[in-house]
Amino acid sequence: MALNQIFVVEADIFIKANLPYIAPELRDGLFEFKLAKKPNMPIIITEKDLKAVCTTILRIVMTKIHSKKWQIIVKVWVMRI
Repeated sequence: MALNQIFVVEADIFIKANLPYIAPELRDGLFEFKLAKKPNMPIIITEKDLKAVCTTILRIVMTKIHSKKWQIIVKVWVMRI
């Protein structure tokens, strides 16, 4: 592997080294590569997952709110998510 090669994204380094990609959130400097060789690599919660949860919670809240003013506020929050 050439030491002067430029990589566009971090994952390319792993590909070039013939290693499985390990997200930065899963790296602590100890057992990442042993972990990556197993089929049950931990799944990272994504921003999309969090948005889905927040939207669901806000929609549930909407059904419990009887004030039109607060319903409008919650609708705006849902639209921003």
